[in-house]
Amino acid sequence: CWLSVFSGSPLVACLPSAARSCLATGTMGGSTLDELKEAGAALARAPATVSRVAKRAGRATGHALTTGPGKVAKASRDYARGTYTFYRENPTDFKNEILSGLTVAVMQVPESVAFSFVAGVDPIQGLYSTFCLGFVCAALGGKPAMISGAAGALAVILTDLMSETGPLADRCVFERREYLFAAIVFTGLIQLAIGFLTLGRFVKLLPKSAMLGFMNGLGIIIFKAQLQSFKVNVDPLPPAALNHTLVANITCPAGTEPSGPAITAPCCPDVQFGLDKNERYLTGADTQLWLMLVLVGVTMSCMHFIPKIKKTLKLCKGVTVSAMVVPPSLVGLVLATAIEHGIFRPLDQPTKTVGDVAALSGSPPTWHVPDVPWSDSETYSVIMPYAVSLALVGVIESVMTLQAMDLITETPPSTFRSNQEVLAQGAANLVSGFIRGMGGDAMIGQSTINIMNGARGRLSGMVAGIAILLFIVALSPVIELVPVGALTGVLFMVVIHTFNWPSILILLRGKVPFWDGVVIVMVTVLAVLFDLAIAVGAGVGLSCLVYAWESGMAMTARITVERIPGEPSATRKTYTTRGPLFFASVRTFQEFFDFKNDPEEVHVNFDHSILHDYSALDVVNDVARKYHEEKKRFFVTGLDKQSHRLIRKGRNLGEDIRHDADGNAADEDELAKAEIEVLSGDDVDVGAPLYDYTAEAVVRPNPGPQRVETKL
Repeated sequence: CWLSVFSGSPLVACLPSAARSCLATGTMGGSTLDELKEAGAALARAPATVSRVAKRAGRATGHALTTGPGKVAKASRDYARGTYTFYRENPTDFKNEILSGLTVAVMQVPESVAFSFVAGVDPIQGLYSTFCLGFVCAALGGKPAMISGAAGALAVILTDLMSETGPLADRCVFERREYLFAAIVFTGLIQLAIGFLTLGRFVKLLPKSAMLGFMNGLGIIIFKAQLQSFKVNVDPLPPAALNHTLVANITCPAGTEPSGPAITAPCCPDVQFGLDKNERYLTGADTQLWLMLVLVGVTMSCMHFIPKIKKTLKLCKGVTVSAMVVPPSLVGLVLATAIEHGIFRPLDQPTKTVGDVAALSGSPPTWHVPDVPWSDSETYSVIMPYAVSLALVGVIESVMTLQAMDLITETPPSTFRSNQEVLAQGAANLVSGFIRGMGGDAMIGQSTINIMNGARGRLSGMVAGIAILLFIVALSPVIELVPVGALTGVLFMVVIHTFNWPSILILLRGKVPFWDGVVIVMVTVLAVLFDLAIAVGAGVGLSCLVYAWESGMAMTARITVERIPGEPSATRKTYTTRGPLFFASVRTFQEFFDFKNDPEEVHVNFDHSILHDYSALDVVNDVARKYHEEKKRFFVTGLDKQSHRLIRKGRNLGEDIRHDADGNAADEDELAKAEIEVLSGDDVDVGAPLYDYTAEAVVRPNPGPQRVETKL
């Protein structure tokens, strides 16, 4: 799609016909998997051609960017024309995309409303986010058919910002929401920066143990947020106060609307969703508790049992549909709403509905700059920590969702597409903050369903976003009828599917290394106590520290002593190291050597080791200096390109080292000219321990310096 912007780009010429056809028809239609594999194989067979053509394409890109918007407009028309032609010639694909997009949109409505309650904002703001994220990410994202929208992972972070115990506790709900919108704007900007700097590729550093803790913590946080639904007001507001009036799409009780800028003018009292803060939890003596539990049970039962139905319904001759054509969550909401308004309310036993706690505007979103004091440094001290957390969590979840969808569709992984998805999400969140949205990211559940429905192009996600907007305009009164207990049931099922239950058995049965278990528990606890970004960062940090320690202790050396040819009385001692040499293993490496008792000539063979950092260079130089002080000759052999480059860059540090790939002496001037023999990847055995709980066997040599040959 992007290549079509630069008509006549030389990169297109090196593609096979199938790939050129894919570009011509646009990525909304796409090409078959075999054709894409053919294109990838063709590129892999000609790396030199690709490199040369890529440089020419880069120059073409710069030229296109300086020729004005004319080419972009022309490419857009060609793209739309190609897409129209593709779907006209393939009506089945068009039908699948449209129907799958509508199905996903219907599924997103209850979850968007429910996540709005988790974040402490009006449901309309969750729907605005789902519309914006769904459309923008579908049009520009890195994975066609992937669905984005208001997500629980971001909602739980916003809970603290909107709560009465958060950093804005002294401000009313109206003002807190303005800060929330500003935080979403900066979230988009941070994600754009991450995308432009191609930092999305670092998501692959996340260990599996940290991701398990992330999912478990997310599930617990969503569960805790649902407990607020089981609260009741001790001293309810008077009926007049519950007559909601919408001001700039923000709900305030009647008579308390702000008359000026949100920060300086009188605002609605610190009331959330029209309810005061004098609340208590429902008890067994309250009938409303049992009625809400009935609604929760009805919704959860529908979502659990309906997917197990594998029957098809025959609509007419030759036309059959699956029993899953209507999303189970929607069936549960409809049934619970019917029970609420058909049974409970006629018996004068009502429970809370969306309309009782929040009014929906029923109007499309409008442009709105967050009304916060932008010149006050306190504003940034409040919103930036949340913006950073939202951005990081959104990037992590979206990139991992993209990788999961690649596995389902058997698409080769791509760092470029990961960064493209991050850029699209950043743009979508930026726009979301300016239309009073609560932000969002990729949704793995809806994305999986969309792809399983047969969608492979961008059209399905764009249809889902547009459908959400139509729901906002046309179905707001219907959404207000939904009981809160039904939404709680939906989110309880989200919790059940989010929390990784097998991880409990893994921990109890000791199926993972000790430190992996610590990471799982630590990330889960920190996610509940602080936020998801801090938890994941701490988990990654601990995993890296443990790996560095284990790798450092795995450093070993095999020692051989042999006579020097032509010198019968002289001997040569060779230390053949095994394992990475870096900051964690330098002390072990240094303890290998016996500087006083070693013979006159000492060699260190790095055939099975790599020098990684300055600490490695420094310790090699230090060992060489000590042998030099003992009037002994010291040689380094077997360096690979990376190690040789490191020593050459630190040439002044390595003045006591003599290097040669063949083991012969070499002076300093020859160091920069030496051609070090490089072992192939199959010949190099780094010797680092396998530190991953998914491994069937974990091999760790005994820690500490080894002066004898170690059998691994």
